[in-house]
Amino acid sequence: MPTLMALTDTDIHIRTATQEDGDTLVELIALVNLQLRTEDLPGALDPMRHALTDSDDGPLSHRRNHFLIAENSEGVPVGAITCGPAKWMSDPNRSPKIMRRRIIERISTVHGLAVVPAYRNQGIARPLLYHAEQTFRNAGYTALTLRHDRSLTTFYGRLGYTTHNRLSLKLPTGELLSLVERGWKHAFKVLTPTASITTVQGMPTITPAHCPTDVPPASAQYTCGPARLVLSPCPTQFGYCGSSSPPSRTGGSCQVRVSKGDCRRRAGPGRGLITAEASSLK
Repeated sequence: MPTLMALTDTDIHIRTATQEDGDTLVELIALVNLQLRTEDLPGALDPMRHALTDSDDGPLSHRRNHFLIAENSEGVPVGAITCGPAKWMSDPNRSPKIMRRRIIERISTVHGLAVVPAYRNQGIARPLLYHAEQTFRNAGYTALTLRHDRSLTTFYGRLGYTTHNRLSLKLPTGELLSLVERGWKHAFKVLTPTASITTVQGMPTITPAHCPTDVPPASAQYTCGPARLVLSPCPTQFGYCGSSSPPSRTGGSCQVRVSKGDCRRRAGPGRGLITAEASSLK
């Protein structure tokens, strides 16, 4: 677990939340307008309280979640940020099962960014968000996303976030995942050069800068073509490594057999065969 004690100015410092901060964190995040009925608010925040008990020695404070608290010079909590996987990432109707783990390991969401009213407009929210971004960047995450009220569009825009009515993501499979939630705007920011914001179907979209480099091992057995054909999850982008010549372009499919371990890592559980249409090779 990271131990963050970075000063943001002479009066405020930021630290990671602990299990003992459950009530404090809930009270702070409850300041955010979550567009929920009052009676539904405690149940919505319970998962956050539970996540505080789940910690390890990883780069984030609580496994896949990251919780920070800002305190004034007297140690009184005046702000907080909570981040973690979004619900849609585990929704079978929104997130393809084969991509679910990769998405959770590369993209996170700000669930709440709150500052006590008396301390607002004093530069506390920005460093909270900045520290979260730095932590996720160092942990290898590609992007950070969030939902926000329309009145905060300018605020997040100044912090480098792209805002839109939809959250749009180009998956390594080539599919376009697009989410819209009534009453909210989505904001997202790329954290590493491995991705960028491009326009896809008229929408700003988180897009990988290049196809993933995960490929079958050189020892893989092919039913056609050389053993150094490089397959990527991008459906229309195939390439070659070394000086091997391309496989036959007469059409049909090129079947690649890999070991069980490689299959699990590269092609998803239960798959022992990767197929690439040779006719699609340019």
